[in-house]
Amino acid sequence: MKKNVIAICAVVLLPFVASAQFSLNVGYLHQTSHTSEPIYNYAPNNIGTWALYAEADYNFRLPYNLGVSLGARISSTTTMDLSDFMKKGYAVYKETNYCVPLRLSYTFPGFLLGWDLSPFVGVLAQYTGSAFYEEDATPLHINYCDETCTHAIKKFTMMPTVGFGVAKAHWQVNVEYAPGSLNRSLHGNYTHWQSGLTVGVGYRF
Repeated sequence: MKKNVIAICAVVLLPFVASAQFSLNVGYLHQTSHTSEPIYNYAPNNIGTWALYAEADYNFRLPYNLGVSLGARISSTTTMDLSDFMKKGYAVYKETNYCVPLRLSYTFPGFLLGWDLSPFVGVLAQYTGSAFYEEDATPLHINYCDETCTHAIKKFTMMPTVGFGVAKAHWQVNVEYAPGSLNRSLHGNYTHWQSGLTVGVGYRF
């Protein structure tokens, strides 16, 4: 009985495994932290952060030009130095994030000058390994994943995503937008959520 089940699973899954592709991607990531009050005294409520990211994906081709991909991404976002015009110094907010994107796509073969066009929707599971604010005007270093901090954030959040990719031969280019995450605040006195945009180039094996 066990051998029959294994044989059936192999027959069902083999076509998908055979058509699967592994890809490596690198690119630019821009995220915005939206808060109901400033994270630090002289910052705006919406703070843009940026990073270069690296991502690996495993892509399964399904019938009817459908596809599913599962990936793993790492990035370390940071704000540019935020200067206070009333005093000397700087403030920087940084996050290191580990993400697992799951995407469902539909491919239009040869849609753009021989390039395949694949719009997709998905969800991004994000784990924040570290998040902190530091400044040199007055010596200060706050870990925002620390529950004792007023503006502490949750380490885990989810984001819906939408985007498209174009691919030809082994090369692909992807653009993805995440309109918003779950509320990341660990305290009820304020809200903290993220949105983000990624643009990347990848190589498919």
